Amino acid sequence: MKRLMIWTSLLLLGGVVGAGVTAYVAYRWVVDEQRIQNAMLASGDAETLARLRQREADRAIDFLETRMDGTISWLHSMSHVAPSRPDPSAVRCLQAVSVYRTAYPPSGAYARIYSDVLRGVPPMSADTPCTWGICKLNKRLAVGAATAPRSH
Repeated sequence: MKRLMIWTSLLLLGGVVGAGVTAYVAYRWVVDEQRIQNAMLASGDAETLARLRQREADRAIDFLETRMDGTISWLHSMSHVAPSRPDPSAVRCLQAVSVYRTAYPPSGAYARIYSDVLRGVPPMSADTPCTWGICKLNKRLAVGAATAPRSH
């Protein structure tokens, strides 16, 4: 009986330690991944801001469009691996991308990728009470401006 109690105690202790180690490793993995992603975003923001401060708006726009193209390409590749459920927050974000790319169409292979990713995303309402730049651009498009003025 005493041996059974010892083995049971060791088994329970092992389970608790194993669960604790697993939780710690999973937490560290998630936090480290988020830390890397946020550092990369901050680096991209710094590059864009440096270009804007040096009056290199065209290069800043090119950089941001390239970054957005990469993000859309990732979403496209992930849609084939693990199709997602429509999430209202993601739909709102993709509506903004759709407005921008309607005004400033992508070139080359990205045109098809954007078409695939944005298929099924409802258009942003031009009546949305919003003062963001994307809302202003959407209102310009709604009143008939085929494309917004391009600075480069």
